[in-house]
Amino acid sequence: KYSKERMQFGKRLSQFQNTQFQIADMKAKADAAAQAEKLLEEARRQADALVGEARQKAAQEGERLAAQAAARMDGAAALIVERIVGAT
Repeated sequence: KYSKERMQFGKRLSQFQNTQFQIADMKAKADAAAQAEKLLEEARRQADALVGEARQKAAQEGERLAAQAAARMDGAAALIVERIVGAT
């Protein structure tokens, strides 16, 4: 807006080719930054989902190992394994 109103050498600033190039360059950079922000946000959401899945699988595997240990060992050893697996 400013470049359309401001006059220099009897012409509006927006009529100078260099000003047009600069404005176009700034807009392109702003658009690229906005697109990068959107891509990073989507990547963050995907990473959060993957971390959640990994945590869930690790917990399930820990429970499975604790159950196996309880079935194969006496009660005291099973309690130790359950405490170790539960602490991680």
